[in-house]
Formats: sequence, structure tokens, C-alpha cells
Amino acid sequence: MSRTTRVRGQFNALRADTAHYYLRENELNRLGYDLLHNGYPAQSVEVFKLNAILFPASFNVYDSYGDACRDTGLRGEAIFLYQCALALNPASKGTQVSLRRLLDPPR
Repeated sequence: MSRTTRVRGQFNALRADTAHYYLRENELNRLGYDLLHNGYPAQSVEVFKLNAILFPASFNVYDSYGDACRDTGLRGEAIFLYQCALALNPASKGTQVSLRRLLDPPR
């Protein structure tokens, strides 16, 4: 059994134990930005990825995940994630601006 499979199994077991374990979208989001702004960009991308897996109906997780990808040079992924965010919340001006900046970079 791979390490990833073991970690995923342990995570799912903990997540199922709602009497002792509770995970909120905004906590993971905050952790992702803390990592991003304190020199751990690769780890922040992984936290945002996990947040998108756990909370797929939240436009904010895709927007934040897009921010992390943009800031770590993953332009294509950032564009895709901003598009996902806008599919969930087309009125998000911040996401629209972020996507436009990636699609039409200054010359």
C-alpha cells in the first residue's frame, strides 16, 4: 500500500469521526494562504487542492487555489481554477479580474 493511500485512509477515518474531528473550509483556506505568504508555496497549493476536493461546491476554494497556482507560476492551472470559480459564482468581480490579468497580461 502506498504512502498516499495510507494517508488518504487515515484522513478519511479522522474526517468520519465527527465527535472528535471537524474540518471547515475557511480553516483550510487560511492555512493555505499562511503557507503561501510564509515561504511554503508548494505546500499551499496542496492545501488548496485538498480544500477543493473536500468542498467542491465552494467558488471560494477554487478562487484561492487559483491564487496559489498563479503565485507559484502554474498559469494554466490558475486559469482553469478561476474558470471553475466563475462557473460557481459568475458575479465574482475579484475572480473576473484575476482571470483577465492572466489571459491578457500587460505588454
